[in-house]
Amino acid sequence: MAPIGIALGAVIDLVTAGTANDALFTADIDTSTVAPGINWLVLGITIASFAGAAIAGWQAWHRSPETNRDGLLRTNLLDPDIPLVSEPPVVGFFETMLLIVLGIYLFFDRAGAWIHIPWTPIFIGELLIAVGLIAVASMRVPLGRAIRKSPALKALSLWMGWGAFLLVLGVGRYGVVAVRDSALWYYGLSALFITFLLLSNAGRLGRWLELYRRVMPYALAWFPIAVVLNVVGDNGPMLPFTNVPFVSHKSGNIAVLTAIFLAYIWLVDGEAKTYSDTQRRILTSGGILILLFTGIQNRGGMVAAAFGLLIAVMLMKRRRSEFGLVMVGTVVVVFTLALVSNVSVPLFGDRSISAEQFIANVTSVVDRSAGSSRETSTTAWRLDLWGRVLNDVTEDSPIMGYGPGPDLGEIYGIGGLGKETLRNPHNSHIGILARMGFVGIVMWAGLWTVWVVQLLLLRQRLLAQGRRSEAAVSAWLVVTAAIVLTNAIFDPTLEGPQVAVWLWTFFGLGAALPLLYSGYESAWLDDAPRALQTSTTR
Repeated sequence: MAPIGIALGAVIDLVTAGTANDALFTADIDTSTVAPGINWLVLGITIASFAGAAIAGWQAWHRSPETNRDGLLRTNLLDPDIPLVSEPPVVGFFETMLLIVLGIYLFFDRAGAWIHIPWTPIFIGELLIAVGLIAVASMRVPLGRAIRKSPALKALSLWMGWGAFLLVLGVGRYGVVAVRDSALWYYGLSALFITFLLLSNAGRLGRWLELYRRVMPYALAWFPIAVVLNVVGDNGPMLPFTNVPFVSHKSGNIAVLTAIFLAYIWLVDGEAKTYSDTQRRILTSGGILILLFTGIQNRGGMVAAAFGLLIAVMLMKRRRSEFGLVMVGTVVVVFTLALVSNVSVPLFGDRSISAEQFIANVTSVVDRSAGSSRETSTTAWRLDLWGRVLNDVTEDSPIMGYGPGPDLGEIYGIGGLGKETLRNPHNSHIGILARMGFVGIVMWAGLWTVWVVQLLLLRQRLLAQGRRSEAAVSAWLVVTAAIVLTNAIFDPTLEGPQVAVWLWTFFGLGAALPLLYSGYESAWLDDAPRALQTSTTR
């Protein structure tokens, strides 16, 4: 972690060159005091982090198979060396595009979501959906029967169908705005694409997880730097053709992604043991430090991470005590150093980087009156807003809600960044209620319930067969959903592709696993993918 500390120190020195210490991290940094080299520093660190992750990903993708594999139905599907069967070129292109877009969202968050075709409202998330539709149309997987065989995919299809119906009703009046508001459901197409990619070639599962395992340590090193550079805001480089800073990573999203990776380290890799014990402990300590740092700035991400890791501990079959010791030990050391040194760096408003601020944030979660005046007023305002939305939908349009198109920010006076207003009620679940009515929110709860139950049942079957590593993947996917959906209570993250595409990717993986593993017991489709029908050798 020493290089990260050195890099952070260098960034802070440059950002605050010629600036009084109390200006650090404040909302109104004087642009004249920012060192001229900050733009190049931001670009350099970003490119270096992304390049390192890309190299690691390329190495994972092009590793040579070490042994022959036959009888795929008896093979561990997490093995990254399972050979792939031939497919139309557009399918490979879509898979590559999907992985690149996920990487962009991972490293650049909001800035990545704003990458688009100049002078058009077509963003990379929408391009991904369009290419995915073409790729799926060219696959040999019987799509209709796959959906009918999967309760999770049926529930998702029904929910998206309801959203499409509401879009048809609203698009004539609101035009493209109604389409953009429908992002809440149409990013769910990503889940279908992921499922069909795995059904077409089951060997992708191991390759994707190996890619994730290799790339995430680079993301973990980048996250604290991104949080610091995010303070520069408009003083840093801007994304071309937008007013969005090149580095604009939400601290809550960083906490979510970090917690998901920590769960992977101890659930999945804890069984597969591809990291050494030392590597696992170092990565865990680094992740806990990031969670502490982001927890000072964002309570929602902190709560989501804590809730998800609690579930992960409950689902762990091994190493619970070791994970607890590493986590608690890191927290104790950090808090001891912070309290002894009495470090306190002012942030915006009445917040600061200090042990006391973190404790205040934790306390305010369970006791609203214990937080600062800013935290208390924010909590009260959000609860009042959500209550007003619930009452209005119940009284005015309980079946369909407002539908896509109406500006909820204008209706409820929701403030946004600068002079802009937000179009959602600071809660993705309340947003679904507002846009899709009680029918939509019931379907929403139902599809996640079905998906989680399927994965937990699959986990039990795999454990009974002694497949601990594969069972751990099912448990990890449940944790990922718990973390993202919890954070969506405090932040409207599912309306943006930088979180939504990741969430639906996890959903697609979870929907595909029961279909793939049912092939060990019986043919789940008459025309099963060739990778599951025949023995495959190299």
